[in-house]
Amino acid sequence: MRRTAWLTLLSDWLPKLVSLVSVVLIARRLGASSFADFAVALGWIGYAWWAVDLGQAGYSIRTLAARTGSAQHRLGCEIWSLYLALATTVSAALVLALWVTGATDGPRGRLVLLLTPFLLAYAVFPDWWLRARGLLPALGAANWATALALLLVVGLLPPGSG
Repeated sequence: MRRTAWLTLLSDWLPKLVSLVSVVLIARRLGASSFADFAVALGWIGYAWWAVDLGQAGYSIRTLAARTGSAQHRLGCEIWSLYLALATTVSAALVLALWVTGATDGPRGRLVLLLTPFLLAYAVFPDWWLRARGLLPALGAANWATALALLLVVGLLPPGSG
């Protein structure tokens, strides 16, 4: 039990804290106007994620936890394939919508376009599968990669008016 609590702290809670701090630093670095564009882009990607997830993550964890061996693997592959197909479709629809509306000419549209691969990355490396299999170290690696990518953005973004 103590080992699981420590693994959860290291693999889930701390990376999310680093991500939170990174977003605050990004806001300060960009300034109010540019961060508003960033926040709108994050909002659209979050909205698009709902079309990918369809509430399956919790269902997937419970369903996979009740299975073992080849049944678990087969069902996990089917769910993963659905996630990947939905992520690809939603990403393509989002890119097409941005292109058709001409939103790619503005900073918000370009940011949404740049954040679209997040949908595919999450579908390729789903945390529900790692949680269902009890692979907290692998989940931690994925969460830390995301947190460190956000931290890297802080250093790469040009300073704004903030």
